[in-house]
Amino acid sequence: MCAEKNTRLSRAGLTKLMKFLDNMGTGLAACLEEFDLMTSKYLGMKLFVAVSRQAAKHMHLDAGISKGAVYAGLNLGFLTKNMFIPSPWLFEIIYKCVNTYISAVEVKERGVKAFLYGNDILLQSVEKVYPPIAKRMFVAVVDASDGRVVGVALALYGQDELQTLLSRLREGSEDPNKVVMKNILDIGCFVRRCVPRV
Repeated sequence: MCAEKNTRLSRAGLTKLMKFLDNMGTGLAACLEEFDLMTSKYLGMKLFVAVSRQAAKHMHLDAGISKGAVYAGLNLGFLTKNMFIPSPWLFEIIYKCVNTYISAVEVKERGVKAFLYGNDILLQSVEKVYPPIAKRMFVAVVDASDGRVVGVALALYGQDELQTLLSRLREGSEDPNKVVMKNILDIGCFVRRCVPRV
């Protein structure tokens, strides 16, 4: 990934990140305590970055950035159209910290393949729903075969509506091709040099 030099995350940026974490559950900000939070630019968007404290010591952050370093850290998300869009790696940090999935949808293999090519998630691809999920909330897309986060989607339905749709699907009374999650960002995006779709 080619990005501009890292700088410290502003108070406004930190507020947007914390608001996102609060919507997922209480106490999740603690998952980021071991990192220095930075910002950079990527394809014209503000990129939120987590740099381990050990790495940050070697970057001479108070003087800008060390010579030659262009980018360091884990991508936490993007700020575009004044909206924070989480990255798959932010969800991975959270899940490792709390040892469970939250605000996620587990997707079957065929749905994962389609999602990684930029397609939306169809009802028939949903294996499991992990609350909280509200309509128009960003959620993690988890590969059911290996438990990895493969992207971020925008929920078109809340968790109760999704459960109802899944029940109707099992009964045969719901369209299996109904789009339930909009692809915002998938890990294949970085190969294709695309930007989050909002």
